[in-house]
Amino acid sequence: MSSSVVGSDPTTNPARGSTPVTSPVGSPTGPGTYPHSETLTARFEWIESAGLYGFTDHDVNGYHSAAPYFLHLYTRLLQLIPETALAMQKPDGHNERALLSREVKFLEICHEFVRDNAEELFKTKDFHYKLWARVEEFSRQGITSFDNRMSRHITRMSFVLGDHAPPPSESWEGDTLPSHGRFVRAYNEFLELDDRPLRNDVDRRFLMFLSQEVLGQALLGLRMPMVSLSVQENLFLEGARPTYVDFPYGSDEWLYGLGERPGVLELRRKIGGPITPEQEERIKKAKAIKNTEEPKQPNNPKQPTDPKQPEDSTRPKESRKRPATYVPIQRDPKRPRAIDNYTITNDNIDADIQDIYSTAKFLDISNKPDIARLLNPTAENREDTLNAYESELHKVLRQCRLNIYKPETPPQTQAERDRLMRQIENQIPRLRDEIHKKSDMITSASKLKEARVAAFTLKFIRTLHMKLLLASDPPPSVSQMRHALRDRLDDWILHEQAWNAADEKAIKHIRPGFAGKKNWLMKFVDARNQNIQSWWTLRDQLDEAIREEALSGVGAGGNDGGNGGGGGGGGGEAREQAKTGEAQPADNQPVEGQPAKGQPVDSPPADNQPADNPPAPAEETKQAEGPKEPKEPKRAPLYWLEPRKAPTTVYFDEREEARREERARARAMERLLGPPSPGESYLDEERYRLEDEFSAKLAAAFPAHGGPPAHETIPRETVYDKIIYMFVMTHWRYFAGIAII
Repeated sequence: MSSSVVGSDPTTNPARGSTPVTSPVGSPTGPGTYPHSETLTARFEWIESAGLYGFTDHDVNGYHSAAPYFLHLYTRLLQLIPETALAMQKPDGHNERALLSREVKFLEICHEFVRDNAEELFKTKDFHYKLWARVEEFSRQGITSFDNRMSRHITRMSFVLGDHAPPPSESWEGDTLPSHGRFVRAYNEFLELDDRPLRNDVDRRFLMFLSQEVLGQALLGLRMPMVSLSVQENLFLEGARPTYVDFPYGSDEWLYGLGERPGVLELRRKIGGPITPEQEERIKKAKAIKNTEEPKQPNNPKQPTDPKQPEDSTRPKESRKRPATYVPIQRDPKRPRAIDNYTITNDNIDADIQDIYSTAKFLDISNKPDIARLLNPTAENREDTLNAYESELHKVLRQCRLNIYKPETPPQTQAERDRLMRQIENQIPRLRDEIHKKSDMITSASKLKEARVAAFTLKFIRTLHMKLLLASDPPPSVSQMRHALRDRLDDWILHEQAWNAADEKAIKHIRPGFAGKKNWLMKFVDARNQNIQSWWTLRDQLDEAIREEALSGVGAGGNDGGNGGGGGGGGGEAREQAKTGEAQPADNQPVEGQPAKGQPVDSPPADNQPADNPPAPAEETKQAEGPKEPKEPKRAPLYWLEPRKAPTTVYFDEREEARREERARARAMERLLGPPSPGESYLDEERYRLEDEFSAKLAAAFPAHGGPPAHETIPRETVYDKIIYMFVMTHWRYFAGIAII
């Protein structure tokens, strides 16, 4: 494909109406280009500094909102990554390799920003289109295969863009489609495709692939990128072959359809175009006509089926017996569990915030809260360490208060609380992973310091999350509170472990004769270890109570369908529950009574039977097999052309290349073994004959410059006419060459 469409520059004028000013780090931040004198590191740190502030400094940098500011910086980042990768190939490219890793890691910050602020960002005109264009352009670069984090970023951004794609009707202005530069370039390239030579099956399939790709670019230019997939979804439904690939332009069948076969007006509906009442009436009449004479279609390739395999007598048959009912451990009623009265209040949360502020001496707060107000207080840390970390801890608190919220002025609406809780829950797993990597796997002093700062950050944002959860309306249920308290204990344990890692390393490196310092450090380590041990016991009790609730259906009520239960990835269970909507069974525990998919954990079982009342034997088989769903009609195959080997001089035609190899082997066998016996051959000539006959029939049905009847008369005046022409020609090529897709 020529670069006029695929390689079109989506970065032109990323934001208009902006005045270049000076950023806090002294770099020009307008939509102009970088001075060549700036280093790669300086250019990235300029972008990174804006991301650390959540792209909220757009006003001081000459942008009216965060959307164009983010687009500008995101574009610069995507330009910077291949430049850094190129510089990394130099002999002295060690610094560039580390810089590339930072740039790729920053992509996740960009994804989280778009995901968490999608509702506001996508209100900006053309933000969805511009972001889609940048992500698509980035996905076509070879550097994305260097680090799987880049591919993961593209996938995640694609999901966000797909979830927030505007309806195609928004692209219309009344009953007309406005033109855009990307669409014009795509249309011109589509017309050039008709001049491509069709010498063999490879050329025909490649023409089909290019038609699909250019049509997708045209739809992207019209700000309706999801239409290409929605139109393709039922295109090959049995008995629903479009009429516009068989009937001439101007006929009623071409426009309104015939029976179950859609016409051009169905295409107009799918791209968001208005349909008049008269047209709707004609479509209904056309659907009522029984299609008795359907044009002959090429033989479709048989879809792969899954034939029933004979039962293997050597395989053990799966037991259809219901697993044993889970019986929780019975405790002595005289010794209640520690979690029976374990809860948290707003006063505990306020005390945690005061404790965090006083630890960092933030906002001139140095007084510790009363120890009785703290729930699971963490151990004291060394004063000299806190003094050395003060600037980093202040920076963390400022960023969290700026990017999340200030605990002194919490959000007042439940929608805002839910959004912030989701944002925090997405940030917690990343912090946990960072702590594990820097405190467990890497033991350098700088990495241990970063792990401690990350643990401090984790403790603060978990406290912010708990404050939001307690303020929820309706209040959180017992099950949600237990999930949240368990996750809080996970983070508190990780906090103590991260701070212990550096002290334990310092103890190992104390020189002989400094026993006093070693004993002094051991006091801090022992205090944290004592916390960890007691918290693990408490955490296990909470985890067991959560499993019992999931199996028995106890604890329902409250805000069960709201904010996801304060998960944040605690222990892996709540995080999986938030993703899949179903309870995860505990290790080595039967799954009897587990809620069905999409059912809250603390909801009763789907069969509404008590746990101690097992179903009848006849129902066991039904439960094992699952509920029977109504039989769905046969789904249409979704043909989507993917690129194969590039048509180079070596692999111009894979089939022809295979024949060349077979003939060469046949000649070698004839030299070594002599000529074949009469009536035999070293070559499969019959297969060659059948393949050639098939290609000849395909060439007759799919000629060069071919198309549906009277396709030359299809109007191409307006934008709507042009996109319909592209649809008709692309779909005709699909059906003409469907046997080689």
